Amino acid sequence: MQAAREALIARRESHLDQWTDKLREKRVRRVIEPVLGGVEDTASIAIDDLQYVRDLGLIAQDAPVRIANPIYREAIPRDLAYTTEEMNFGGQDPAWHVGADGRLRTGKLLAAFQRFYRERSEH
Repeated sequence: MQAAREALIARRESHLDQWTDKLREKRVRRVIEPVLGGVEDTASIAIDDLQYVRDLGLIAQDAPVRIANPIYREAIPRDLAYTTEEMNFGGQDPAWHVGADGRLRTGKLLAAFQRFYRERSEH
């Protein structure tokens, strides 16, 4: 099941890819970002924006406000981060972060992140 879900998300199936443009809309991001961030108080979200995102099928129709289904819960954050990931890795093969034993090289990954953060963060 996990492998099938990964394959579906990685292929960026057309129905999943169709809402990529929608995720760039400010009114959609005003709903999706707090939901992904775990904000429980959704009172500050405009009702029109909330209903629009519900109509798109990105969030559940009933309370509490949450991403509509498990595949969307995985695919939406990946889609939002896709361009950033592509630009930040700069064509670097993600396998660079995986050791010969198949385990994540956390030390190497952390060092790369620290370098990235130092270069781009404001003091």
